[in-house]
Amino acid sequence: MRRTAKWVLLGVLGLAVAVVSWAAFAFSQGWSEDAAFQKVKVGMTRREVAELAQGCENITGVIEADVYWREPRFWRLSKSLTVVYDQDGTVTKVHINNPLPDERSVWERIQERIQDEYEYHKRRLRRQSELRELGGTP
Repeated sequence: MRRTAKWVLLGVLGLAVAVVSWAAFAFSQGWSEDAAFQKVKVGMTRREVAELAQGCENITGVIEADVYWREPRFWRLSKSLTVVYDQDGTVTKVHINNPLPDERSVWERIQERIQDEYEYHKRRLRRQSELRELGGTP
């Protein structure tokens, strides 16, 4: 009986460590991207901005502006960074678009996040297969 209780306690403790580690990882990803968005300043070049916004999708094809968008994943909301350039390619204006507060119930958030994760990975796999078909590397 004592051995069983010992293993159960060890299993519960291991599960708790795994959950805390996962939560720390999920939340730290959002903070690092927020910090990267905050580092974009007037006078930077397009290449410097692209390096800071690495991992975020550039959703514009306009020459004088870029909009970097972060997909909503786990518990974080989507966020975007709008950067306007002059003719030389240096930043003249920076705007971080913060979303409105999330007023959904916890159950609604869980359901939506599961669906978001599914759609995110489906899109990612589709992009990788398209790149392979074109001869590029994912």
